[in-house]
Amino acid sequence: MGATPTPWRPCIKRFTKCLRREGPYSHGTGRAERAGGRRTDLLKEIKSQAAGNPLLQNADQADKASEEKMFDIDGGKLIASLTKVYANVMDSATSSPNTSCFHGRRQPTISIEDYLVRMRNYFKCSDACFLLALVYIIRMVDLCPNFVVNVFSIHRLLATSLLVSVKFHDDIVFSNTFYAKVCGIPHEELNTAELEFLKMINWNLRFSKEDFTKMYSEVVIAAEKAG
Repeated sequence: MGATPTPWRPCIKRFTKCLRREGPYSHGTGRAERAGGRRTDLLKEIKSQAAGNPLLQNADQADKASEEKMFDIDGGKLIASLTKVYANVMDSATSSPNTSCFHGRRQPTISIEDYLVRMRNYFKCSDACFLLALVYIIRMVDLCPNFVVNVFSIHRLLATSLLVSVKFHDDIVFSNTFYAKVCGIPHEELNTAELEFLKMINWNLRFSKEDFTKMYSEVVIAAEKAG
């Protein structure tokens, strides 16, 4: 990842409202089944068990959890659990399909766990942002069932979803130039990925705090089942 990045001047930024837009990356609201759907099955299991009312249907009633103190999260345990979850939702691939700005030409040498730990060390964000990033990825998979999550796309997907969650959830954020250095992604490419990701989730950044709490428990359980 190169030399230790130095944060630029922090920005105080808060989204005042959630934008909901239609775009070319919306492929319907149903849960499409995929061939070899191991990854979608696991994500659906996490989401369906996380709440009596599906998380994605609660956007209109949801209050922004960052307005109040978020429940306590064991950051180390969360990172370990997310590592297992993400490792089990990836499709197997021996070459990059290069179908989106998230798919790299080569498989990154850094592991998913080390990548998450690195971002946690340098982003200096709340641990809740990592769970919120998963919420957004689940939302993206629901809306874009043809998107391929594999070893060539998972790192950029994690970086982009975390970037979006930090900007929405936390009060203090740094520049994209700094985040790009931390994530090992060219600045311009990270900017493009951020915009594409927002379009893919229809600019829907809201979430339910109650479902968010239950999601944390279900992620830990799913990680234990995954071994």
